[in-house]
Amino acid sequence: MIKKSIQLLFKMVKVVCLLSLIGNGSVYANFPINVVRPYDIDMHWAPQPAGTWEYGVVGEFAGTVNAYNSDGKKTNVLQMWECNVDSLAMLRGFPSETDIGQTNALLAGATDNGVRGHVVPTGTLNVWDASLSIRYFFPANLSLGIYLPLYTMSLGDIKWNDLTRNVTDEDLLVKEILTDDFPKHVRELSETFGCKGKNTLDIGNSWKKTGLGDLTVLGVWSKNFPQVKPVLKNVRLTGRLGLTIPTGLKTDENLLFPIPYGNDGALGVVFGLNVELQWYNWIRGGVQADFWKVFGDTRDRRVKTDTSQTDLVLLGKIRTHKEWGFNRRYTLYLELGDFTRGYSVGFAYQYFNKGGDRLNLVSNTYSTLAAESATSLEEWKLHNIILDVSGSFGEKNTSGRTRFSFFYKHPFNGTRAVAAKMFGARFVLDF
Repeated sequence: MIKKSIQLLFKMVKVVCLLSLIGNGSVYANFPINVVRPYDIDMHWAPQPAGTWEYGVVGEFAGTVNAYNSDGKKTNVLQMWECNVDSLAMLRGFPSETDIGQTNALLAGATDNGVRGHVVPTGTLNVWDASLSIRYFFPANLSLGIYLPLYTMSLGDIKWNDLTRNVTDEDLLVKEILTDDFPKHVRELSETFGCKGKNTLDIGNSWKKTGLGDLTVLGVWSKNFPQVKPVLKNVRLTGRLGLTIPTGLKTDENLLFPIPYGNDGALGVVFGLNVELQWYNWIRGGVQADFWKVFGDTRDRRVKTDTSQTDLVLLGKIRTHKEWGFNRRYTLYLELGDFTRGYSVGFAYQYFNKGGDRLNLVSNTYSTLAAESATSLEEWKLHNIILDVSGSFGEKNTSGRTRFSFFYKHPFNGTRAVAAKMFGARFVLDF
């Protein structure tokens, strides 16, 4: 059995290497959104006997999508970092000989009165995701799983509401040069930055992208400790350690509100612990702690060139090294049901927190201090409650057993995070 298990392990490693070549570079550890993850507690039912193969699929879609801003207030997704875009500040920090610098000089007399040059963005974000998995159970309570997600997201109904008044000559000048057709002027100005055609920022058109997320390889140790007591019947301890391989779509820096389908091209390590208690034969609950570290990477990114700029629309795009903040998530859950037959109803509370990121500019042309002042680099938080209804077909620990669950995820608080009300289902087949 051990020799066969080792052979299977090498086969799974080969599959990992093959799948890691499928993607074109690198949502879940770094972009603030509550999509399902391979290490979610409701994706890991009781450990199976050694020699069992487990094939799974999970899919979910967003009913409605909002966001929580820096003050914890619910808002449109495009107002997650700031309530509006300051188009006058957008021009600052560039060399005076550039087209952007000259436009800034032309508008030097148009001071910011609180509304001049400010535009309010709104848009509709749609989210759908799925994940395929294969998992093998080894002796000694060990298992190894491979998880490959797929995402489809779109941003539409994009609107820009100009707050600039029609009162003074300065108002009219700002409207003419910037805000009357804000997407057009942003596109023209961004084209002048760097290599023509490579930095064109499109904030007026809708976008839709379908692609792979980051491949996750997850090793799990999970063991039951039966208890001969009147109330407490079992204690289950679980530990996880895994690697995320950047096979997902990277951030498209030339789109409005781009979302990476993974860790944005960076390698990551996942680890976590879980303690679960079962009382009587029909109730169990536990606590799960998950952590992951994403390693730093260097590539071209849009950055602030002045501390007064707002994050959503940035004209500067330069090479930077990014150190990702530490991620942590805690889950408390309670489950009621007939665990022998595989039917249950579960409730969970989930708290997600990601520390702030750090940026270092490769070039000295612009200010690292300004780049690091971006709100999007700051810590973000998100709270969810989850309802999960599970069932199964077939006898426990037998080949061909099918398990299923339907779940709803409801975000109710957070800061600087996308809050999607998610509906989903998962199916697992054992052999």
